[in-house]
Amino acid sequence: MNGFYAIRKLLEAETKLSRTTSEGHYRSKRYPLRQEHAESKKYPDRIFNKSPNHYYDLANPIQASSNLAYICNQFIHSYVFVFSTDAKGQLDGIFLSSDRDRKTHCNYISLKEVSRIFKIVGEDYPTDALLVRNGDGDWKVLM
Repeated sequence: MNGFYAIRKLLEAETKLSRTTSEGHYRSKRYPLRQEHAESKKYPDRIFNKSPNHYYDLANPIQASSNLAYICNQFIHSYVFVFSTDAKGQLDGIFLSSDRDRKTHCNYISLKEVSRIFKIVGEDYPTDALLVRNGDGDWKVLM
């Protein structure tokens, strides 16, 4: 979670990451809220103590591609945050859903994709940027 908070701070600085990294898309899976919970308006709440399978349809994943800001916000604002393990009991990913998304879907991001994101961000050293001052005297990043 702290790593994604740090990435979001780099994104907000606008010149600390290249556009290739910040606007790139990263793989995840999305699981819809189960129909019975949508109809009864029973969503994960602050005391989320059930398996993601209780609320979300884990049998029907949707392949998703999200930008870096969205992924960071899922971690930072997570209502659902559950580690996932493979058949051998090894950590393989994380189920998460932000306070905004919890009523519609849950995301799953593999540990492999998390590692890939940190590698891309860690190796990103922008060498130039184009900035202009706006009417308020603040800098606006053009590129």
